[in-house]
Amino acid sequence: MKTISAAVTGVRENTPTVKTITLKPAEPIIFKPGQWIYVFADNGGKKVKRAYSIAAPPGEIRLCVKCVKGGFMSNRLCNTKKGDTLEIAGPFGAFTFTEPSGDVAFIATGTGIAPFMSMLPTLTENGYTGKATVIFGARTEDEILYKDEMKEFSKRMRFEFIPVLSREPSWKGEKGHVQNVIIKKLKPDCDVYVCGLMPMVADVRKLLEEKGFDRKRVHFENYI
Repeated sequence: MKTISAAVTGVRENTPTVKTITLKPAEPIIFKPGQWIYVFADNGGKKVKRAYSIAAPPGEIRLCVKCVKGGFMSNRLCNTKKGDTLEIAGPFGAFTFTEPSGDVAFIATGTGIAPFMSMLPTLTENGYTGKATVIFGARTEDEILYKDEMKEFSKRMRFEFIPVLSREPSWKGEKGHVQNVIIKKLKPDCDVYVCGLMPMVADVRKLLEEKGFDRKRVHFENYI
């Protein structure tokens, strides 16, 4: 596997536990929206790697990283600073985006929203005329990712961002889990992209199939 170096050109705190790491690879990485890269690091003399979706449109490389307690790579990345260098490889993955002919929905929890931050800008750049809906699950309001970017998407196309919170009693928006909101907000004649932890993805796929969504138009990626 060919690896290349990438300079850290920016670190942004999205939420108290999630950061965006911006990279400038030593040579261009040509990828399709939805793909991911490996990041490598030395852990006690052992070279380890982890996969991270590219959370940026083609031409840019950004990673959306949750700082997990005890997680070697996530803490390594969350502690990086501008000017540091990382070893990466890629792109990889078949969870790629094809511009839909009709409406499209993106369903994610946590950092599962990362690949959609590559797909959504592609829609705006291509003059998409359908409606795009993002249903995003989190526990609390301070864990909602990419609020500002979602506002910008709403200015550039027909767009609805629906945060769904499971542990915020005072929240005035949708509560519970993404599964509770999908059927209220989506019609079966749309393309659906789903990304998050495996139990959520499995539940959503089952729900969509039961409600008559075309399996061929439901695309998914599991996060581990």
